Amino acid sequence: VFISDPLGATLFRFFALEALLGYASDRLKNGPLALRQMTLSRIAFGYFPHPDDTFLQYDKVRSHAVHGEIAPPVTPAQASVFALNVRNTLDQYLTVANDQGFTKRKQLLDLLDTYPGRDALIPWIREPGSGEWTEYLDSIPASQDAADQTTGADEEQDPAGQA
Repeated sequence: VFISDPLGATLFRFFALEALLGYASDRLKNGPLALRQMTLSRIAFGYFPHPDDTFLQYDKVRSHAVHGEIAPPVTPAQASVFALNVRNTLDQYLTVANDQGFTKRKQLLDLLDTYPGRDALIPWIREPGSGEWTEYLDSIPASQDAADQTTGADEEQDPAGQA
């Protein structure tokens, strides 16, 4: 909130998102983080923003900057949109944790990683999403009942990029 540099502000927001939805053991962090964020929004409000923003920015902006590479420029508008996205994620996190009676972060992360409707989100990501998702999505084992799940993955997106 108090940093005026859009790149620096975006990095701090990624650190906040990782603190909420990440595990240190996640091999590729952008996929799990974006999928958990998407699943959380789906559980909390029944819709979700397209996860490409988190997925691609993590890879291109956060990883480059943190690992000493030249990160692409981040505009104030991009930083502002991402700030809203992270604030919404925090609101959803608190809502779901409260509704479920969770007292530990791991409880919420376990819910997100085992949510029955998550498997139906994966084909939805593949269809309109960036091809850069392929490696991560191919590494996720499908649950036994994935074919029986209906979470609205075939719903059309609205103009704001939400399903």
